[in-house]
Amino acid sequence: MGEMLLSNERYEKLRKELDYLKNIRRKELSKEIGEARRQGDLRENAAYHEAKNEQARVEAKIRQLEAILKSANILDNKNTSFDKIVIGAKVRVRDLSDNSEVFYTFVSSQEVDYENGKISFASPIGRQLASKKVGDRVEIKTPIKTIKYEILEIA
Repeated sequence: MGEMLLSNERYEKLRKELDYLKNIRRKELSKEIGEARRQGDLRENAAYHEAKNEQARVEAKIRQLEAILKSANILDNKNTSFDKIVIGAKVRVRDLSDNSEVFYTFVSSQEVDYENGKISFASPIGRQLASKKVGDRVEIKTPIKTIKYEILEIA
């Protein structure tokens, strides 16, 4: 896994999830497996097999989170002012088709949250807006339509 760009907020969220899985969920599953074993024949014990499957999922998630956190490069943009659009920037644009304003925060692919305006820098919109400045106009071809934006603010 290559370098992973993460905000400090996302890094902390993943670190807490990893801590929960390793220190709480593992113990819960171990207890569930022990209780299921005491029920007898393991070949037909659904509770045992379900707990073992969940244990495998948890261990896979732990490995995934450890790899992400190990390769993480944390972005600290709290005191940064932006003169062009880069990862971590918050951007206000005007849709030139209807004069509406749209707000985006450019994040890594690990942090995408479309409902809250967090889009990947690698998305079609992110790629087209990369390195643009206030006042620039951009035409973005998405799978659904072509969008024309004017960049109003970068923070």
